[in-house]
Amino acid sequence: MDIFPPVKFDEDNNLVNEGMDYNKLIRYKRERNRLLYDINKLKILLNIKAVSRSIYIKILLYKIELVKELFIVELETGLEVFIPPELAIE
Repeated sequence: MDIFPPVKFDEDNNLVNEGMDYNKLIRYKRERNRLLYDINKLKILLNIKAVSRSIYIKILLYKIELVKELFIVELETGLEVFIPPELAIE
């Protein structure tokens, strides 16, 4: 989504609104914020070592699933996307 979409005028030099789909933008922002909120909660749990063994692994896998979902949501917008460290292969 482009912040400044191309502007078009009709024959009377009136601005024609073919701009952004704001419903789509709002859906994207709500989904992104929900995913970031959940990812941050899981990061806190993992960083303070509040869980152990099998629960730790399940939370880690769930966090990776959420990061993948966030990555896909950002790809669908067409904006610049960086590969998150959770998905990087090194």
